[in-house]
Amino acid sequence: GFVALLKKLPLILKHLP
Repeated sequence: GFVALLKKLPLILKHLP
């Protein structure tokens, strides 16, 4: 779902330096 993607975005941002 699209909502799941939005929830994953913050997690990806945290992985970035």
